[in-house]
Amino acid sequence: MSISLKKLKNRESISSNKRLHQSYAKTVKLVEEIRDKDLPDETLILFNSEIDKLNSLENENRKFRSQLRRSRNKLIQHLLKKHQLVTKRYYRTIWMSIGVGAFGVPLGVAMGSSVDNYGLIGTGLPIGLAIGLFIGVQLDNKAHKEGRQLDIEY
Repeated sequence: MSISLKKLKNRESISSNKRLHQSYAKTVKLVEEIRDKDLPDETLILFNSEIDKLNSLENENRKFRSQLRRSRNKLIQHLLKKHQLVTKRYYRTIWMSIGVGAFGVPLGVAMGSSVDNYGLIGTGLPIGLAIGLFIGVQLDNKAHKEGRQLDIEY
């Protein structure tokens, strides 16, 4: 017997708070995306427990806002670690910072020291950013082709 995924409570009263409404809409979209996937019962149980936590809270308090953020982060991290499911532009975001740190800074230092002008250190940063962007986009495309990419932005 398979476990069915619960639904989040309809909260029309949060539409006046734009940021909270957008955050809630992202969480609803995440739950709807998962509904279409064939995931094991342990994942569905985790989703249902987080949905129960959110459904039990009132709309307009800080506890709801923070629980909404925590639940969405927890669910997305679980999907990444256990099922290798990623959000749109996940790898691009990660690899842009890796590119700057791992490629850009060393390239800038090498260029600056080679011409004995350390003002050139900053020139490596956009090069590293471009390298990281290229790698990240390639990995995002690969995840999309493999069906591991969720149709949500984080």
